[in-house]
Amino acid sequence: MDSAPHENPPQEGVVQAGGTSAARGTSKWRAGAALGTGVVALIFIAAFLLHREYENVIGFWEARQALMAESQVRAVSSWLGERRADAEVLAALPSVNILVSHRATAGFSPAARREIEEVLRQVMERFTSVYGYSGIYLLDDHGREMLRSARAPVLGPQICPNPASTAAQGHMQIMLCGISPQDSVLVFSTDVLESGDESPARGGERQVLGKVVLQMPLAQTLYAMLNILPSPTETGETVLVCRQGGEVIFISPTRFANPDQPFRRVRVDTPGLAASAALLTGNVSGQYSDYRGEKVLAAGRRIGLTGWGLVRKIDRSEALLGFYRTAILAGL
Repeated sequence: MDSAPHENPPQEGVVQAGGTSAARGTSKWRAGAALGTGVVALIFIAAFLLHREYENVIGFWEARQALMAESQVRAVSSWLGERRADAEVLAALPSVNILVSHRATAGFSPAARREIEEVLRQVMERFTSVYGYSGIYLLDDHGREMLRSARAPVLGPQICPNPASTAAQGHMQIMLCGISPQDSVLVFSTDVLESGDESPARGGERQVLGKVVLQMPLAQTLYAMLNILPSPTETGETVLVCRQGGEVIFISPTRFANPDQPFRRVRVDTPGLAASAALLTGNVSGQYSDYRGEKVLAAGRRIGLTGWGLVRKIDRSEALLGFYRTAILAGL
């Protein structure tokens, strides 16, 4: 009698071939998914770290420009204040009041008047030699020259024809003259007032008897102060600007132009212009464009005595150069 074939039961511990292939496929897929997730996570982490480093670098350079702008505004304001004080001191000298006052000079002989003039001329000489003025003048109440310091050029009929900027405070007027940064001259003109005891009839109102005018060349004085920095850069610079109508005038030398060239002028409504922001707002910091149209990290401040703006800036590309190198190495 034939017996029915017996199926061999699977032995314990033996895995069938089909199950082995499926298990291996699942394991590889899981390993690949884990690797892909890890790579994506590393990319996100690297991108996050690079973005944070980018913000740190931008923040560092913006803070650096702001710090330098604050320091330079204080220095420029102090220098301007000292020059204004020089004009006020000279205008208050008794010898100046005597020379411009008709009543005061009525009792003086020509010899006495010449002696007073010589004393005053010596005072003028001390001011020019110590502070670098190109000329100091005494004018009468009609604007006619009465006295000037030695080597000072003859003053024309107009103290400052077509000034680039004008600021007035009380009896003081400050005018920027010239057509280029190299020949810029700052003029301080202050009224000479009669002494207080001579004006009781007008209720204390003091009559203007004349003017003291001081001329200061800027190329070797104020402008030379602007870019004296402890750690120079390739594109960093400080510029002074003023507004004339719808234009911003760059009155100090710019790093990428000849100082003999006429003042650079840019429309005040130029989008993103750092100089416009400094003049219109007075206290700015961030990413702007400069007079070349280059992207810069800049800080701007306003100078109260003259109404000028001061801008300290560095090209964005130079500021980020180290960051770009780090990013390239990280990508490798």
